[in-house]
Amino acid sequence: MLGLVIALVIVGEQGQGLSQSVSANISVFPILPCDFEEGTTCQWVQGVGDNFDWTLHSGGTPSGFTGPSYDHTKGNGQY
Repeated sequence: MLGLVIALVIVGEQGQGLSQSVSANISVFPILPCDFEEGTTCQWVQGVGDNFDWTLHSGGTPSGFTGPSYDHTKGNGQY
């Protein structure tokens, strides 16, 4: 069963005297049935022009005490 997550962001700005403004932004996001175990990004898309890329990893981290030895869900999957 698919569900929805609804996010409501309200931003207020104090003005001078009686001048104030408030805006609201409502976004709806579907809950996707994905656990990242298939080696996919589960319909998440890499941003273009940023300085960060998402990666999937399995097994321990290359240096000690810097991350998990395995994924916490199945023990042999991705994180």
